[in-house]
Amino acid sequence: MKIPYEFSKRNSGEISLIKRNLMNPYLQIFLTASLTLLGGSILFLITKMIEHYYLKPLADLDELRVNVSESMVFNANRFGTNAWDKENVSKVSDELRTLASKLRAVQFKFERVKLLSVFLKISSSDIGDASANLIGLSNSIGKPDFDFINDKKEKVETLLKIKV
Repeated sequence: MKIPYEFSKRNSGEISLIKRNLMNPYLQIFLTASLTLLGGSILFLITKMIEHYYLKPLADLDELRVNVSESMVFNANRFGTNAWDKENVSKVSDELRTLASKLRAVQFKFERVKLLSVFLKISSSDIGDASANLIGLSNSIGKPDFDFINDKKEKVETLLKIKV
């Protein structure tokens, strides 16, 4: 059996206790490389989980907010007028309903991870209400009820924190 400590005498005459390195240098290299790879892999998995559960839903919501704003600005002349043919009204209505359904999907992601609403200060209930108001807005296309249309439009703007 090897003794892990040895005594050494220094030039000044004092005796000190020195620990010997009993580990094989190849084993030391292997352990260092293995622990580095393990630590890197764990860090990679943690960052992928953060990206998947936190950053992607935030990016999806941000993209949807842009799409809702763009659609509402582009189709503003179609709200409240019956001068458009049925095909165009149906197309605009379908576009708004598609955006509303995508908002519902993002709402589901926000309900899974409660911390997301802290970053944007938009709660999952706000996203659901905005989706419901978009559906109400899509139902009002082609009908001359301007107060109802403006109310729905303003609610969507307020809930999603967008300016149209």
